[in-house]
Amino acid sequence: MSHPPKSRSPSEGFFKTFYAEARSHLARIAEDTDPGYRSSKAPISEKSIYSVWTAQQIKKHGLQTTGGRDIQIVAPGWWNPGAGPDFARAEILLDGNSKHTGDVEIHLRSSDWEAHGHHTDPTYDNVILHVVLQTDRHDRGPLRHDGEAIPELALINCLTVPLSEFIDDAEKGSSRPRSSEP
Repeated sequence: MSHPPKSRSPSEGFFKTFYAEARSHLARIAEDTDPGYRSSKAPISEKSIYSVWTAQQIKKHGLQTTGGRDIQIVAPGWWNPGAGPDFARAEILLDGNSKHTGDVEIHLRSSDWEAHGHHTDPTYDNVILHVVLQTDRHDRGPLRHDGEAIPELALINCLTVPLSEFIDDAEKGSSRPRSSEP
Protein backbone atom coordinates (compact mmCIF):
# COMPACT_ATOMS: atom_id res chain seq x y z
CA MET A 1 0.00 0.00 0.00
CA SER A 2 1.49 3.31 -1.01
CA HIS A 3 1.11 6.48 0.97
CA PRO A 4 0.35 9.83 -0.64
CA PRO A 5 3.34 12.16 -0.83
CA LYS A 6 3.65 14.70 1.96
CA SER A 7 2.40 18.07 0.81
CA ARG A 8 4.71 21.06 0.99
CA SER A 9 3.76 24.65 1.31
CA PRO A 10 4.81 26.77 -1.70
CA SER A 11 7.06 28.88 0.50
CA GLU A 12 8.92 25.83 1.85
CA GLY A 13 10.00 24.86 -1.66
CA PHE A 14 10.97 28.42 -2.52
CA PHE A 15 13.18 28.89 0.54
CA LYS A 16 14.81 25.48 0.13
CA THR A 17 15.67 26.29 -3.49
CA PHE A 18 16.79 29.85 -2.69
CA TYR A 19 19.06 28.67 0.13
CA ALA A 20 20.59 25.90 -2.03
CA GLU A 21 21.32 28.40 -4.82
CA ALA A 22 22.85 30.91 -2.39
CA ARG A 23 25.09 28.21 -0.85
CA SER A 24 26.20 27.11 -4.30
CA HIS A 25 27.05 30.68 -5.36
CA LEU A 26 29.07 31.40 -2.21
CA ALA A 27 30.84 28.04 -2.46
CA ARG A 28 31.95 28.95 -6.02
CA ILE A 29 33.42 32.22 -4.71
CA ALA A 30 35.36 30.35 -2.04
CA GLU A 31 36.49 27.68 -4.52
CA ASP A 32 37.90 30.39 -6.78
CA THR A 33 40.12 31.64 -3.96
CA ASP A 34 40.92 28.50 -1.91
CA PRO A 35 41.13 25.07 -3.58
CA GLY A 36 40.97 23.47 -0.12
CA TYR A 37 37.47 24.86 0.31
CA ARG A 38 36.00 22.43 -2.23
CA SER A 39 35.64 19.76 0.43
CA SER A 40 33.35 21.96 2.51
CA LYS A 41 29.74 22.71 1.62
CA ALA A 42 29.24 25.62 4.00
CA PRO A 43 28.97 29.17 2.65
CA ILE A 44 31.01 32.05 3.96
CA SER A 45 29.06 35.02 5.27
CA GLU A 46 30.09 38.55 6.20
CA LYS A 47 29.31 37.64 9.81
CA SER A 48 31.89 34.85 9.57
CA ILE A 49 34.40 37.43 8.41
CA TYR A 50 33.40 39.64 11.38
CA SER A 51 34.39 36.75 13.66
CA VAL A 52 37.72 36.32 11.87
CA TRP A 53 38.38 40.05 12.23
CA THR A 54 37.33 40.22 15.89
CA ALA A 55 39.50 37.24 16.84
CA GLN A 56 42.31 38.52 14.57
CA GLN A 57 42.72 35.10 12.97
CA ILE A 58 45.17 36.62 10.50
CA LYS A 59 48.94 36.89 10.22
CA LYS A 60 50.45 39.38 12.62
CA HIS A 61 53.48 40.32 10.50
CA GLY A 62 54.08 40.97 6.83
CA LEU A 63 50.57 42.20 6.03
CA GLN A 64 50.07 44.40 3.00
CA THR A 65 47.07 46.26 1.65
CA THR A 66 45.84 45.48 -1.85
CA GLY A 67 47.68 48.66 -2.87
CA GLY A 68 51.01 47.30 -1.59
CA ARG A 69 51.31 49.32 1.63
CA ASP A 70 52.60 47.66 4.80
CA ILE A 71 49.88 47.47 7.43
CA GLN A 72 49.76 46.46 11.07
CA ILE A 73 46.50 46.01 12.95
CA VAL A 74 46.94 47.69 16.35
CA ALA A 75 43.29 47.18 17.43
CA PRO A 76 40.44 45.70 15.35
CA GLY A 77 37.86 48.02 16.93
CA TRP A 78 34.47 47.29 18.47
CA TRP A 79 31.71 45.55 16.56
CA ASN A 80 28.83 47.86 15.64
CA PRO A 81 25.55 45.88 15.51
CA GLY A 82 23.64 48.95 14.28
CA ALA A 83 23.65 50.97 11.07
CA GLY A 84 26.94 52.30 9.71
CA PRO A 85 30.43 50.81 9.53
CA ASP A 86 30.91 47.32 10.97
CA PHE A 87 33.63 48.17 13.52
CA ALA A 88 34.36 51.45 15.32
CA ARG A 89 37.51 52.80 17.01
CA ALA A 90 39.94 50.55 15.17
CA GLU A 91 43.64 51.42 15.02
CA ILE A 92 46.03 50.61 12.20
CA LEU A 93 49.61 51.49 11.39
CA LEU A 94 50.41 52.10 7.71
CA ASP A 95 53.95 51.87 6.36
CA GLY A 96 55.32 51.51 9.89
CA ASN A 97 54.81 55.14 10.86
CA SER A 98 51.34 56.44 10.03
CA LYS A 99 48.80 55.65 12.78
CA HIS A 100 45.10 55.88 11.90
CA THR A 101 42.08 55.54 14.18
CA GLY A 102 38.57 55.13 12.83
CA ASP A 103 36.06 52.66 11.42
CA VAL A 104 36.45 49.38 9.55
CA GLU A 105 33.97 48.09 6.98
CA ILE A 106 33.91 44.40 6.07
CA HIS A 107 32.70 42.73 2.88
CA LEU A 108 33.14 39.46 1.03
CA ARG A 109 34.43 41.22 -2.12
CA SER A 110 35.99 44.62 -2.77
CA SER A 111 33.24 45.60 -5.21
CA ASP A 112 30.67 45.34 -2.39
CA TRP A 113 31.77 48.82 -1.21
CA GLU A 114 30.12 50.39 -4.23
CA ALA A 115 27.34 47.77 -4.47
CA HIS A 116 26.22 48.75 -0.95
CA GLY A 117 26.41 52.46 -1.79
CA HIS A 118 29.08 53.34 0.80
CA HIS A 119 30.93 55.54 -1.71
CA THR A 120 27.98 57.96 -1.67
CA ASP A 121 27.21 57.80 2.05
CA PRO A 122 28.93 60.31 4.40
CA THR A 123 28.31 57.86 7.29
CA TYR A 124 31.34 55.96 5.94
CA ASP A 125 33.72 58.95 5.78
CA ASN A 126 35.48 57.81 8.96
CA VAL A 127 36.36 54.39 7.52
CA ILE A 128 40.13 53.87 7.67
CA LEU A 129 40.23 50.28 6.37
CA HIS A 130 38.12 48.16 4.04
CA VAL A 131 38.53 44.48 4.96
CA VAL A 132 37.46 41.93 2.33
CA LEU A 133 37.73 38.21 1.92
CA GLN A 134 38.89 38.60 -1.66
CA THR A 135 39.70 41.29 -4.17
CA ASP A 136 37.60 41.40 -7.31
CA ARG A 137 38.51 44.94 -8.33
CA HIS A 138 42.01 45.61 -9.57
CA ASP A 139 41.78 49.20 -10.78
CA ARG A 140 41.98 50.95 -7.38
CA GLY A 141 40.82 50.70 -3.79
CA PRO A 142 37.51 52.06 -2.58
CA LEU A 143 36.81 55.77 -2.24
CA ARG A 144 34.83 57.38 0.55
CA HIS A 145 32.06 59.92 -0.03
CA ASP A 146 34.59 62.68 0.71
CA GLY A 147 36.84 61.37 -2.11
CA GLU A 148 39.51 59.94 0.20
CA ALA A 149 41.02 56.60 -0.87
CA ILE A 150 40.71 53.82 1.72
CA PRO A 151 43.36 51.15 2.26
CA GLU A 152 41.99 47.67 1.64
CA LEU A 153 43.09 44.39 3.23
CA ALA A 154 42.21 41.09 1.50
CA LEU A 155 42.08 38.32 4.09
CA ILE A 156 42.22 35.36 1.72
CA ASN A 157 46.01 35.10 1.78
CA CYS A 158 46.62 36.03 5.41
CA LEU A 159 44.26 33.74 7.36
CA THR A 160 45.82 31.65 10.12
CA VAL A 161 43.12 28.97 9.87
CA PRO A 162 41.76 27.27 6.72
CA LEU A 163 38.92 29.02 4.93
CA SER A 164 36.87 25.81 5.13
CA GLU A 165 36.56 26.30 8.92
CA PHE A 166 34.38 29.37 8.50
CA ILE A 167 30.87 28.03 8.48
CA ASP A 168 27.89 30.28 7.96
CA ASP A 169 26.99 31.76 11.35
CA ALA A 170 23.37 30.74 10.87
CA GLU A 171 24.41 27.08 10.79
CA LYS A 172 26.53 27.57 13.92
CA GLY A 173 23.60 29.20 15.67
CA SER A 174 25.43 32.48 16.18
CA SER A 175 23.94 35.78 15.13
CA ARG A 176 26.88 38.02 16.07
CA PRO A 177 30.65 37.88 15.99
CA ARG A 178 32.63 36.88 19.02
CA SER A 179 33.40 40.18 20.71
CA SER A 180 32.67 42.11 23.82
CA GLU A 181 31.12 45.52 23.84
CA PRO A 182 33.12 48.39 25.39
